Amino acid sequence: MLPRSVLIVDDNPDFSGVAASILREEGYVVDECSDADAAAVRLKITSYDAIVLEPSPSAGFSSLLKLLSDPKIMSHVVAATTEDDPDFIGHLNAAGVFCVLRKPMMTPQKLSASVKACCAGR
Repeated sequence: MLPRSVLIVDDNPDFSGVAASILREEGYVVDECSDADAAAVRLKITSYDAIVLEPSPSAGFSSLLKLLSDPKIMSHVVAATTEDDPDFIGHLNAAGVFCVLRKPMMTPQKLSASVKACCAGR
């Protein structure tokens, strides 16, 4: 079986670096993008088993939610956000993301388990 692939889209290099290390240790092939345009290009040319996305408007990636609006794609998005607005979280869930993880409380185990479960659906 081929390794599963993950795209991490986040403007915080500390988060994306740590998340990428965790997932690579688990055997995933990981790409990282720190801006929406680069992520959009990658998503047009590469299919990923899971996408770990910081969807908050302040990070500038909310435009990617439109690109990912297809339910088949959205169901493979793990939203990792610092936002604590219940309406925003509700919007993500209604959009069909696989799950929403809160960054300040997210553990490596939660990230790993969420990506594994997300990829299992592919």
